Amino acid sequence: MKRLATLHPRSPTHEDPFDLHADRFRVLISGDDTHGRFATVEVRGRRSFELPVHVHTFEDELVVVLEGELDVRIDEETRRASVGDVVLLPCGVPHEVKLRSDTARLVVTYSPAGFERFLREVSRPASTSVDDAFDPGVPNVPLLVTVGEQYGVTFYPSREC
Repeated sequence: MKRLATLHPRSPTHEDPFDLHADRFRVLISGDDTHGRFATVEVRGRRSFELPVHVHTFEDELVVVLEGELDVRIDEETRRASVGDVVLLPCGVPHEVKLRSDTARLVVTYSPAGFERFLREVSRPASTSVDDAFDPGVPNVPLLVTVGEQYGVTFYPSREC
Protein backbone atom coordinates (compact mmCIF):
# COMPACT_ATOMS: atom_id res chain seq x y z
CA MET A 1 0.00 0.00 0.00
CA LYS A 2 1.35 3.39 -0.94
CA ARG A 3 1.45 6.14 1.64
CA LEU A 4 0.54 9.60 0.51
CA ALA A 5 2.01 12.65 2.14
CA THR A 6 1.48 16.32 1.59
CA LEU A 7 4.58 18.33 2.25
CA HIS A 8 4.53 21.98 3.14
CA PRO A 9 6.66 23.88 0.60
CA ARG A 10 8.75 25.26 3.46
CA SER A 11 9.20 24.31 7.06
CA PRO A 12 6.32 25.42 9.25
CA THR A 13 7.06 27.87 12.00
CA HIS A 14 9.10 26.46 14.84
CA GLU A 15 8.46 28.40 18.00
CA ASP A 16 9.47 27.91 21.57
CA PRO A 17 6.62 26.87 23.87
CA PHE A 18 4.88 29.38 26.09
CA ASP A 19 2.76 29.07 29.23
CA LEU A 20 -0.66 30.47 30.04
CA HIS A 21 -2.01 29.57 33.47
CA ALA A 22 -1.67 25.77 33.71
CA ASP A 23 -1.25 25.28 29.98
CA ARG A 24 1.76 24.87 27.76
CA PHE A 25 1.24 26.06 24.18
CA ARG A 26 3.36 25.48 21.10
CA VAL A 27 2.47 26.89 17.70
CA LEU A 28 2.81 24.07 15.17
CA ILE A 29 1.64 26.03 12.13
CA SER A 30 1.21 29.79 12.31
CA GLY A 31 -0.96 32.06 10.24
CA ASP A 32 2.26 33.23 8.57
CA ASP A 33 2.67 29.68 7.20
CA THR A 34 -0.86 29.60 5.75
CA HIS A 35 -1.37 33.17 4.54
CA GLY A 36 -3.72 33.67 7.49
CA ARG A 37 -6.10 30.84 6.59
CA PHE A 38 -5.52 28.81 9.76
CA ALA A 39 -3.13 28.19 12.64
CA THR A 40 -2.56 25.00 14.60
CA VAL A 41 -1.43 24.92 18.22
CA GLU A 42 -0.51 22.06 20.55
CA VAL A 43 -1.86 22.49 24.09
CA ARG A 44 -0.71 20.53 27.12
CA GLY A 45 -2.93 21.19 30.10
CA ARG A 46 -3.07 20.27 33.77
CA ARG A 47 -6.05 19.59 36.01
CA SER A 48 -6.46 23.32 36.77
CA PHE A 49 -6.82 24.10 33.03
CA GLU A 50 -9.79 26.40 32.64
CA LEU A 51 -10.54 29.42 30.52
CA PRO A 52 -13.49 31.64 31.41
CA VAL A 53 -16.49 31.53 29.11
CA HIS A 54 -15.58 33.44 25.97
CA VAL A 55 -16.73 34.15 22.42
CA HIS A 56 -14.57 34.54 19.31
CA THR A 57 -15.67 37.17 16.80
CA PHE A 58 -13.47 35.85 13.99
CA GLU A 59 -12.28 32.26 14.52
CA ASP A 60 -13.79 28.81 14.56
CA GLU A 61 -11.84 26.35 16.72
CA LEU A 62 -11.39 22.67 16.00
CA VAL A 63 -10.09 20.72 19.01
CA VAL A 64 -8.68 17.19 18.72
CA VAL A 65 -8.19 15.40 22.04
CA LEU A 66 -4.96 13.37 21.91
CA GLU A 67 -4.68 12.61 25.63
CA GLY A 68 -6.92 13.20 28.64
CA GLU A 69 -10.52 14.14 29.19
CA LEU A 70 -12.29 17.49 29.33
CA ASP A 71 -15.70 19.05 29.69
CA VAL A 72 -16.63 21.39 26.88
CA ARG A 73 -19.47 23.84 27.35
CA ILE A 74 -20.82 25.22 24.09
CA ASP A 75 -23.53 27.81 24.68
CA GLU A 76 -25.57 26.13 27.44
CA GLU A 77 -24.71 22.49 26.70
CA THR A 78 -21.80 20.66 28.38
CA ARG A 79 -20.31 17.46 26.99
CA ARG A 80 -17.38 15.26 27.94
CA ALA A 81 -14.63 14.88 25.32
CA SER A 82 -11.95 12.20 25.53
CA VAL A 83 -9.13 10.69 23.46
CA GLY A 84 -9.97 10.69 19.77
CA ASP A 85 -12.86 13.12 20.05
CA VAL A 86 -13.03 16.14 17.78
CA VAL A 87 -14.87 19.22 19.03
CA LEU A 88 -15.98 22.17 16.91
CA LEU A 89 -16.25 25.49 18.76
CA PRO A 90 -18.02 27.78 16.29
CA CYS A 91 -17.31 31.46 15.93
CA GLY A 92 -19.84 33.62 17.77
CA VAL A 93 -20.92 30.90 20.24
CA PRO A 94 -19.97 31.19 23.95
CA HIS A 95 -17.80 28.30 25.12
CA GLU A 96 -15.42 27.14 27.83
CA VAL A 97 -13.20 24.12 28.40
CA LYS A 98 -12.33 22.47 31.73
CA LEU A 99 -9.87 19.63 32.10
CA ARG A 100 -11.22 16.57 33.96
CA SER A 101 -8.15 14.33 33.82
CA ASP A 102 -4.85 15.12 35.53
CA THR A 103 -3.29 16.12 32.21
CA ALA A 104 -4.34 16.47 28.59
CA ARG A 105 -2.83 17.05 25.19
CA LEU A 106 -4.85 18.75 22.49
CA VAL A 107 -4.25 19.98 18.99
CA VAL A 108 -6.33 23.05 18.23
CA THR A 109 -6.79 24.61 14.81
CA TYR A 110 -8.05 28.19 14.55
CA SER A 111 -9.59 29.36 11.29
CA PRO A 112 -8.84 31.96 10.20
CA ALA A 113 -5.49 32.38 11.94
CA GLY A 114 -4.89 35.12 14.49
CA PHE A 115 -5.79 33.64 17.86
CA GLU A 116 -2.28 32.19 18.17
CA ARG A 117 -1.02 35.80 18.37
CA PHE A 118 -3.45 36.47 21.25
CA LEU A 119 -2.15 33.38 23.06
CA ARG A 120 1.44 34.56 22.68
CA GLU A 121 0.57 38.03 23.94
CA VAL A 122 -1.11 36.87 27.17
CA SER A 123 1.44 34.14 27.91
CA ARG A 124 4.95 33.99 29.29
CA PRO A 125 7.89 32.11 27.76
CA ALA A 126 8.11 28.54 28.99
CA SER A 127 10.95 27.96 31.40
CA THR A 128 11.43 24.29 30.46
CA SER A 129 10.78 22.06 27.45
CA VAL A 130 7.22 21.15 26.52
CA ASP A 131 7.68 17.68 28.04
CA ASP A 132 8.85 18.92 31.43
CA ALA A 133 6.80 20.04 34.40
CA PHE A 134 5.78 23.67 34.36
CA ASP A 135 4.49 26.20 36.85
CA PRO A 136 0.70 26.39 36.61
CA GLY A 137 0.62 30.05 37.60
CA VAL A 138 -2.63 31.92 38.05
CA PRO A 139 -4.79 33.22 35.18
CA ASN A 140 -4.71 36.97 34.79
CA VAL A 141 -8.37 37.48 33.86
CA PRO A 142 -8.11 41.29 33.51
CA LEU A 143 -5.26 40.78 31.02
CA LEU A 144 -7.29 38.19 29.09
CA VAL A 145 -10.23 40.60 28.92
CA THR A 146 -8.14 43.61 27.84
CA VAL A 147 -6.03 41.83 25.24
CA GLY A 148 -9.02 39.77 24.11
CA GLU A 149 -10.80 42.95 23.03
CA GLN A 150 -7.94 43.66 20.61
CA TYR A 151 -8.39 40.23 19.01
CA GLY A 152 -12.18 40.11 18.91
CA VAL A 153 -12.48 37.75 21.88
CA THR A 154 -14.95 38.61 24.63
CA PHE A 155 -14.44 36.97 28.03
CA TYR A 156 -17.19 36.55 30.59
CA PRO A 157 -15.28 35.82 33.83
CA SER A 158 -18.48 35.69 35.86
CA ARG A 159 -19.95 32.98 33.56
CA GLU A 160 -22.62 35.42 32.39
CA CYS A 161 -22.94 35.44 28.64
